[in-house]
Amino acid sequence: MQPFSTIERRVPWPLVVLGVALTMTAVDASQVYFNYALLSPHGIPCWEAILRSAPMWLLWAGLTPLAFGFARRVAEDRFWSCWAVPLHLLVGFGFALAHIAVATLLSVWAGWAAEWGYTYEVLFVKSLTSKVAVHLLAYGAIVGTFYARENHRRYRERERATAHLEQRLAEARLQALRTQLQPHFLFNTLNAISVLVLKGETQTAIR
Repeated sequence: MQPFSTIERRVPWPLVVLGVALTMTAVDASQVYFNYALLSPHGIPCWEAILRSAPMWLLWAGLTPLAFGFARRVAEDRFWSCWAVPLHLLVGFGFALAHIAVATLLSVWAGWAAEWGYTYEVLFVKSLTSKVAVHLLAYGAIVGTFYARENHRRYRERERATAHLEQRLAEARLQALRTQLQPHFLFNTLNAISVLVLKGETQTAIR
């Protein structure tokens, strides 16, 4: 599995979110298509199955930046981080309500709710009772992705900081070694010159 930082360098993060949403749309659309093929005498075409499935996942793609922003706020605020789990449950439920409300409105507008004889209120309540857990899991997956991404980023920053410190330490050790060697080198040179002068080899000492 590629690291998040590698993925983000190659593909912008919004495109990754959109790609996941489209992939889930394709999976969900295939289930809708086969369900209608089994339960309805005429079934529905593939494009209609995609249209019925796309709003749910594209709406979540649109809500992802908001979920990321809230998760970042909770992670950065010391007081909020103490209440992270209940806060995320509360906000996740709010996201689920908003998502179900918009998806239900789209179903009524497209005429799909009328096929089942549902009004907006009936379809909203039915969707809320049957899909709220799925929406909470979707919110949890988004928030979990954010925290995994943040943890990986912090890990990489610590790695870079450690490597920088090790480099600085190696440079300091080398400089200390040079400082220790230089007086010895100077002492040995002066001693050699003194020996040559005492031996009368003045010209050699000058050279």
